[in-house]
Amino acid sequence: MSWAVLRHDATGALLQVYGIHPVCCSDDFPVLLNMEWAVREFVQRSDAPTLFLGDFNAWEGAASQNLLRNGFVNAFNRDWTVPLTFTDTFREKYPDADGNTGFGPKIDYVWAENRDVGGRPAFVTVEATIRRDAPGGSDHFPVSAVIDWTVA
Repeated sequence: MSWAVLRHDATGALLQVYGIHPVCCSDDFPVLLNMEWAVREFVQRSDAPTLFLGDFNAWEGAASQNLLRNGFVNAFNRDWTVPLTFTDTFREKYPDADGNTGFGPKIDYVWAENRDVGGRPAFVTVEATIRRDAPGGSDHFPVSAVIDWTVA
């Protein structure tokens, strides 16, 4: 996992950005462990709103992704909880669109934390894209989002 804490020049407001590529290619259990650990790290590192992005190696209906979306999931005979929830920016803009990011089901994400700042959402998705025509040698299609960040 890579991360950065960014500071808004004019206001001094902080923003956390994390990129991840969790353990791959077995079942969702190791991804769940990674998601639980990662989200707890966000909270420990800073109280700034968080963007969480990368190749999550889990399809949209996987327990690990439901944990991020809902903050709670029961899977593998146990309850999993995290203190933050997130919105998939692509699905926020395009709930019914083809989400294939190169492997059939969508496994790549730009997640925006669900948080209010001054009575408004911290993040509002302006646009989200899966570029199926992008040049390069990756086996994934690039995923991007334009997000408005509310600073106090």
